[in-house]
Amino acid sequence: MIRAHFVGELEALHQNLISLGDLTLKSVEQCMRCLTKAAGATYEQATELESKIDDSSRFVHDRALGILILQSPVAGDARLITNILESVVDLEQIADYAYEISDLAFQTDRRPTIQLLSQVVATGGKVHTMLMSALESWRQLDRALGLSVRSREAPIRTDCHTLTERLYQLTSAQADAQVYVNLIFICKHFERMARHIVYVAEQAASAAPPER
Repeated sequence: MIRAHFVGELEALHQNLISLGDLTLKSVEQCMRCLTKAAGATYEQATELESKIDDSSRFVHDRALGILILQSPVAGDARLITNILESVVDLEQIADYAYEISDLAFQTDRRPTIQLLSQVVATGGKVHTMLMSALESWRQLDRALGLSVRSREAPIRTDCHTLTERLYQLTSAQADAQVYVNLIFICKHFERMARHIVYVAEQAASAAPPER
C-alpha cells in the first residue's frame, strides 16, 4: 500500500513536469507569434503565460523536493526526481528567453526585411521542434530519443552565428539599427534555448529506466 502511494506520487510529479513543459512550449510558440506580429499576439498574453510558468515551476520544484526529503527514495526513483528538479530549472530558463524575445519583438515598430525575418523565424522553428522532441522524451521516458536531441543543436548554433554576423554588418550600415540589434539578441536567445533543451532531453534520458 505504501509503495503504491509512492508510485502514484512519482507519476503525478512526472505529469506535473510534462504540464510545465507544455506551458514552456506555448511560450516558445507565443514568442514566434510576437516576432511575426501575428494577429492576436499581444505582450499581455506573453506576460500572463510567463506568470503561469513561474507558478508551475515553483509548484513542481517544491513537490519534487518534498518527495525527495520526506520519502528518501533510492536508485531509479531518486534519479527520476533529481532529473525532474534539474529539468524544471532549464524549462524555466527556456521560457524566460522566450519571454524576452516577445519583449524585444514589441520594442520597435520597424520591421526587418522579409528575408531576414523569415530566416530568424525558421531558426526559431527549429528550436520549437527540438523542444517538442525533448518533451516527448520526457513524456515517454525514452532514453534513445533524449540522447538524439543533442545532434540538432549544432545546426541551430550555426544558423544563429551566420545570422548574427549578417546583423552586425547591418547595424553599422543603417542609421536606425535598433531593429537589427534586437534581432541579434533574439538569435542569441534562440541559441541559448537550444542549449537548455539539450539539457532537458538528456535529463529525460538519465531518468529513463535502464535498457534491458
